[in-house]
Amino acid sequence: MVCEVPESLTSRPTWSAGHGLRIRVIYSLRIQGHIQVGSTVRLSLRTQAQVGRDSGLNPGKQNWFTGHSMRSQGGFLPPGFRCKLESLDLLDEMNGARSSPEIPNWCDGRELNPNAPRQPLDIMNLHLEGCLGLLVSEEARPVQVCGPGLLVSGEAGRTWCRNEAQICQCWSWFRYEAQVCWPDLVQERGPGLSWVGGRYSLWSAIGLSIALHVGFDNFEQLLSGAHWMDQHFRTMPLEKNAPVLLALLGIWYINCFGCETHAMLPYDQYLHRFAAYFQQGDMESNGKYITKSGARVNYQTGPIVWGEPGTNGQHAFYQLIHQGTKMIPCDFLIPVQSQHPIRNGLHHKILLANFLAQTEALMRGKSTEEARKELQAAGRSPEDLEKLLPHKVFEGNRPTNSIVFTKLTPFILGALTAMYEHKIFIQGIIWDINSFDQWGVELGKQLAKKIEPELDGSSPVTSHDSSTNGLINFIKQEREARS
Repeated sequence: MVCEVPESLTSRPTWSAGHGLRIRVIYSLRIQGHIQVGSTVRLSLRTQAQVGRDSGLNPGKQNWFTGHSMRSQGGFLPPGFRCKLESLDLLDEMNGARSSPEIPNWCDGRELNPNAPRQPLDIMNLHLEGCLGLLVSEEARPVQVCGPGLLVSGEAGRTWCRNEAQICQCWSWFRYEAQVCWPDLVQERGPGLSWVGGRYSLWSAIGLSIALHVGFDNFEQLLSGAHWMDQHFRTMPLEKNAPVLLALLGIWYINCFGCETHAMLPYDQYLHRFAAYFQQGDMESNGKYITKSGARVNYQTGPIVWGEPGTNGQHAFYQLIHQGTKMIPCDFLIPVQSQHPIRNGLHHKILLANFLAQTEALMRGKSTEEARKELQAAGRSPEDLEKLLPHKVFEGNRPTNSIVFTKLTPFILGALTAMYEHKIFIQGIIWDINSFDQWGVELGKQLAKKIEPELDGSSPVTSHDSSTNGLINFIKQEREARS
């Protein structure tokens, strides 16, 4: 069967209109006083919104909340897990765990040990008695049952659990591997929802581990922030919709300007893993070259997502962003208020100044005349000036999004996380790809199952390509020589 290749997205008039434009639009969007999104872009909001309408975003984002036409794709609906119970209009089973009054008590430590003087934060010299273990896994295959309530995962360690009656409400396996590999174990220990993918699972029962660490009140705030962003995404027109605009900008630079990467640069150490989190969220969701209908795309899709926090990145890779040969769209994120106002907030004020300076420098750059005057003021000789001048010039015109929020609270973290989830979903709609599968991950798992037993013994392996055979045999020889 030959699938018809869809019309190239970049052949539409709204796409070709933006080629070669310099930054000419600077817009600012405030979301109900909590988050400010400012962007330096090369096209108008009207053009961006028209791209979205051409791609069917308005009905598509409603499907994100209703599940219409998405279940057959294995789609997960994060809004259903963070929707307030009194206004729930989605699947009843989504909030089953949240309706159980025992779970908030467990998360706040009121049921673990009512006589304990304080909640323990560190694990040290634990014994089985009195321990509550929580095992979170995408598949049950590595786990062996060694007795009532005791699970051992290979040689990696042990997970202690309460008895089945106490743990069943908290236990969650998810994804199809667990159901296929160990269906009896999954059913016995408490099945999760098969359509909850790992990269969206924090909103589901998997989030229990978060609630246990930060307390259920904070976890509820995380959900509330995400729900607040859900409502913004669901109700605001495209021109004033932060996730939609971020998605359209990302697509514009990928498909019109050939950008291959996207940098996430948070100026807050508490967000030091934020880029890594959405490295999976984005690249596993939209790293696809096959459309929903089975055709190969004739345009670029998901970007390489990367980043580091704050001034660490400034002294590592910002040089390439400023003067490299590749255009790298960047998201800069920062709170107005610090969690730790050292020296009356002086340290954070310096951080804010660096944040603002970097985004302005990337937009404006430095002209030849400005650089010349700077070198003359520094007293450089005419000969040195001419040598240094080309290196001191910055072209600018580097696109950025500045995302400023009041303070990094659980509510704001939930809102930011939901905003990027919606962005990824919207990009999947426009690219006509399924953002909810990950067949590329499965291929490696299948090969690993074949290779694992081949690492035993001393017999040479010849069943793979020459490179893989050579690597396997070298590893076997080294293991045997040192055993």
